[in-house]
Amino acid sequence: MQLFKTKLLFSVLFTIKNIWKKKWISNGINIQNESVYKEKEILYLPFSFYYVSDIKLDLQNYTADIFLETIGKKQILEEEIKKGKEIIYNEKEKIVEAKK
Repeated sequence: MQLFKTKLLFSVLFTIKNIWKKKWISNGINIQNESVYKEKEILYLPFSFYYVSDIKLDLQNYTADIFLETIGKKQILEEEIKKGKEIIYNEKEKIVEAKK
């Protein structure tokens, strides 16, 4: 505990709610069968975006629980960025996409 106080370091736990719809490109790959501990595990891919839905700080115990939700996409954004396109958040569909 002393190290946390002197260095102001927190123990952080991320909880991710994976939101996916038909025709969306998945943000993650299920690797549960590969897990040493057979836990529910998802490997999140680069260019995954998240909405911070809640943060719970416990200043006495130097812990932080951060709750995230994935933001969907319908296209491979890396390819669009290579073409020079900008990416934007589409509030109506709640996805990240290349600007037209």
